[in-house]
Amino acid sequence: MISFSLDLSQLWAFMMIFFIGLLIGFSYFGGLWLTLCYLPKVNHPYRLIISSFVLRSLMTVLCFYGLIRLFLGIETGIIMLMAMAGWLLARMILVRRLVSQVISVK
Repeated sequence: MISFSLDLSQLWAFMMIFFIGLLIGFSYFGGLWLTLCYLPKVNHPYRLIISSFVLRSLMTVLCFYGLIRLFLGIETGIIMLMAMAGWLLARMILVRRLVSQVISVK
């Protein structure tokens, strides 16, 4: 039988990782939303799409790497799992909020 013990410092670290993942997700998907809103106003939309994708992806990867380096005492898989859970929750929150906003405008 596998036993898993969790002390208070690890619990705080997991909550912090989840919260940072949530912030990374809000910045990634918020940046995507701003890019899509600004798209009709530019002369070369493909440049905006590509540069936005590269910047958002680079920021996300660097932040995830920073999380791994910051929490060296915790296994990498657990760090990524908690951060990705926060990242995906941010996506679900923004999608629900922004879709209802777009529907109410029409």
